[in-house]
Amino acid sequence: MMASESRHSDLCQVAVRWLRKSFQSGGHGCQIAFAEPRISYLGGESPDAIGFRVSEPSYGGGSVVVECKTSRSDFLADARKPHRRSGEGMGRFRYFMAPDGLIEPAELPCGWGLVEVGKRNRTRVVRGAVTDVRNLQAWEQEHNAVRETLLLANLLHRIGDAGKMNSRLRDAEGRAGWLLRRCEGLEKEVSRLQAAELKRKYGHMMPDL
Repeated sequence: MMASESRHSDLCQVAVRWLRKSFQSGGHGCQIAFAEPRISYLGGESPDAIGFRVSEPSYGGGSVVVECKTSRSDFLADARKPHRRSGEGMGRFRYFMAPDGLIEPAELPCGWGLVEVGKRNRTRVVRGAVTDVRNLQAWEQEHNAVRETLLLANLLHRIGDAGKMNSRLRDAEGRAGWLLRRCEGLEKEVSRLQAAELKRKYGHMMPDL
């Protein structure tokens, strides 16, 4: 892998971590986020990072796309992508992520945000929906929900039978809950037995109340 490709992949991973951050921490609070899903048949679009916030639209729910740029040429070329020109891309909210100073806010397309990455991969939101949570509609983009659904379905297909996995998770959570309640019951029983043993050994030394 070339150095530039490695740097781009690293930035995509930073984007996923940022997407998962809460609004209070300067992120988008996405419960689901992926880096470089590489599903090119969806109208030629393969976002660098995409996240989904499971919430009402008024609370920032929906899809968030992050395009990671490590060079000026890559940033300028983004506007020439077919799904950009047609307005049929993914992402209710959209951001560019780039190293500090690579992109000027005045160069951003209408409604796009910008996240800068500094030393130690620290992120700073220069502009975007997370800086204006009381006015989210101003940052909302026309987006292709069908492509987003197909992308999620394809990703679920890659990990196997989602229904069986969900059943196993439910069973595991139920078992874990039963074990927790069992442990709590045993702890109470141990405490009761310890108190009874202390009373048996030293009860004669305790003054009557």
